[in-house]
Amino acid sequence: MGDGALICGEVSKVNDDNTDNYFAEPTARFADIEEDEPILYPLCNEYDNLFPKN
Repeated sequence: MGDGALICGEVSKVNDDNTDNYFAEPTARFADIEEDEPILYPLCNEYDNLFPKN
């Protein structure tokens, strides 16, 4: 008893940035990115810039 492989994981609720996180100084959800190549995988806050609604 007590020998063998072990698999461990965590299940948690969805994070709410507005109520779950507290910071000493204001911080943005995503860091600023200086693009030097075309966007391959856009972030969710970049969708409107790439796919404007007409």
